[in-house]
Amino acid sequence: EFTTNEFMGVEGKQGPYQLKAKDGNTNIVVVAGSEKVWLNGELLKRGENNDYTIEYGNGQITFTPHRLITSDSRITVDFEYSHQGYKRNSWTLRGEVKLWDNKARLGLTALREGDDRKNPLAFALSKEEKDLLGKIGDNSASAWISGVDSSAAGKGHYIALYDTLPGGKLYRYYRFDPQGQGDYNLSFSWVGEGGDYTYIGGGIYKYAGKGKGQYLPRRFLPLPTSHHVEVFDFTLNPIKAVSLSGEIGSSSVDLNTFSSRDDGDNLGRAYKLNASLHPSPITLWNKSLGSLRLSLRYRSIGKRFRPLGRISEVEEKYQWGISTETATGTDFGQQEKKREISGSYHPTKQSVLNFEYGELERGDNIRTIRRRINLRLKEKKAPRISYHWDLLSPQGAGDVLRQRGSIGCTLWKFIPEVYYESEFRSSSSGRDGFQQIGGGVSLSSW
Repeated sequence: EFTTNEFMGVEGKQGPYQLKAKDGNTNIVVVAGSEKVWLNGELLKRGENNDYTIEYGNGQITFTPHRLITSDSRITVDFEYSHQGYKRNSWTLRGEVKLWDNKARLGLTALREGDDRKNPLAFALSKEEKDLLGKIGDNSASAWISGVDSSAAGKGHYIALYDTLPGGKLYRYYRFDPQGQGDYNLSFSWVGEGGDYTYIGGGIYKYAGKGKGQYLPRRFLPLPTSHHVEVFDFTLNPIKAVSLSGEIGSSSVDLNTFSSRDDGDNLGRAYKLNASLHPSPITLWNKSLGSLRLSLRYRSIGKRFRPLGRISEVEEKYQWGISTETATGTDFGQQEKKREISGSYHPTKQSVLNFEYGELERGDNIRTIRRRINLRLKEKKAPRISYHWDLLSPQGAGDVLRQRGSIGCTLWKFIPEVYYESEFRSSSSGRDGFQQIGGGVSLSSW
């Protein structure tokens, strides 16, 4: 199953950082080679001599000394993980047709992945357990049976004791017996906050107090799931300089194929439309003024649509100035609309001015506007100049202004350069942020 973890680094801590499933469970196995790791928006390489290492068996990532982690480090990890519940099947179909001398193309993609509920792995379901799964719908928190086995009779690993709760009520709990002379054997499951036990290693769980741990003596029954995505896409080139494209997507997610209960929320819809004006020459009195490219984009994602992979830009919240306090919950499960217009002007082949304006709406509490300019000048016998400017205006929060620029020139075989970078967020109490100026010298290519 695919998911994304986003978190900030800890000052001076290279790792390990624990990856989590969608429900927060840390007891996962990451599918080998499925991960993509970004640090501050930069895609990293796996390996001890590169950027990070990962333990697939327990889902932990450690960064190498090549990438020093601080409290300002923004870490994003896409990965797939296995529940090890059922045999899993997947398939993909793709078909397309071209029309009108390739001026139009129509395509259809269908993807499916799902558990085979008739083939559980490493366990078997009794009729009573199947009946239970058939009644609970999509509520995985109810898919459990007691993890207490009382048939050990003096040969078990746990003994029963009682804790006195506020009000004098007795509460039975279990303690590990290192002599193996207890009357109970227990199976524990992670439940997050509200559990009674903590894991101390070596397969041993310790009672921490009612509601003060992360585990309970329960055996959760894995729910078999299925996930379908169908996408119709098209491109149209009515004239040479203009292209239109779009996608209409549909998804169906069944969180428990044993049960038809709660299936009313399985379906989701999404679509996007693009219109582009290809680089077109600009002339005035037969004199070339360069070329211009324009693009319009619109995307709408229904709150029930679920893709099978990433469909948004990396660090989207950061790129749009959305604070972590505002961005509560997951991206999915919320209606989203995004409108963007962008363009690029090339006065010459070596220089370019990119510009963009965008609006993003997500759920009930996220509204933000992004304005962006990117300038790059690289002309012969002239200084090399680059400048990036972002102005982000999230609703209910102060504007965020980010700037980054550099200027350099070639002197014989050397390139001296000065750079500047800043980021400031406005608030009712003023502006918070940073700015830095630096420089350096590099060798030009021989």
